[in-house]
Amino acid sequence: MYKIFSGRFSLELLRKKIMCKKGFHPIFIDQKLDGLARISSNQFIFRIDPVLRRANELAYEPEKLSIGPYHHGKNKLQDMENYKLRYLKRLLRRQGESSAKRYIAALVELEEKARSYYAENINLSREDFVGMLLLDGCFIIELLRKWDNPHEDQRNDDPIFLLLAESWCRDLLLFENQIPLFVLVKLFDMTKIPCSQEKGLIHLAISHLYPLIAADRPPESSYNVGPEDEIIHLLSLLYKSWCSSMETRDQEHGISSSSDPKRSDFHAITLFQQFKMISRAKKSKRRTLCLWKA
Repeated sequence: MYKIFSGRFSLELLRKKIMCKKGFHPIFIDQKLDGLARISSNQFIFRIDPVLRRANELAYEPEKLSIGPYHHGKNKLQDMENYKLRYLKRLLRRQGESSAKRYIAALVELEEKARSYYAENINLSREDFVGMLLLDGCFIIELLRKWDNPHEDQRNDDPIFLLLAESWCRDLLLFENQIPLFVLVKLFDMTKIPCSQEKGLIHLAISHLYPLIAADRPPESSYNVGPEDEIIHLLSLLYKSWCSSMETRDQEHGISSSSDPKRSDFHAITLFQQFKMISRAKKSKRRTLCLWKA
């Protein structure tokens, strides 16, 4: 029995003694609250919900190519890391450079922003994270350039490209297999050939990836994707492109849209889009083959 003294202090002391006697320590909860990481409003790149993954786990796993941190380092995807290095070396040679220091320095400046795009804490050192962005980003932009130059000698001298391009297409548009688009834009702009007639990154990506989600080549309306800085990654770009083409088609047929794609749940639609791409790839391999044979 605790002796009750008059005054608020005695009551507060009694309350603390009782709570401690029962093994309840509020300070532990406070410490946990203080230790919570701040949630960034820029978190756009998530892992697939486990319930969806269990329904068809292979549908969300890259077959050959890891892009971004979620599948980085997996043993079955290691063969492609040397191939990415070859693409980077080829890019540097074309640029007349012998070192990647200039690109590494640029990506170091973007590291914090890039990390904030991922919903999970990425347990990679600065060196490993920036190196991953460099290899993955340069691989993607060089791949798009290859697709845009079907008669380029270096493309015809790349047998792995011809053999694996189909699985690369599929892997590039997986929900968990993404890096922020602003990283690609930075690397693309840094590696442009001066005075060349090369199309922009957005145009190249839509031109050569849109056929994965549609039966034919992208209509002109599919390039109306809005401001570049509002596009999160390649999958986001394809989503916006697809919505734009569907809106135009509906308008041409006098159909009023039931909802505004800009207001709908982005992640639900990207999942839906991924289902479309995977099912379409399984039904017909010709559609991806046409990307480099056309």
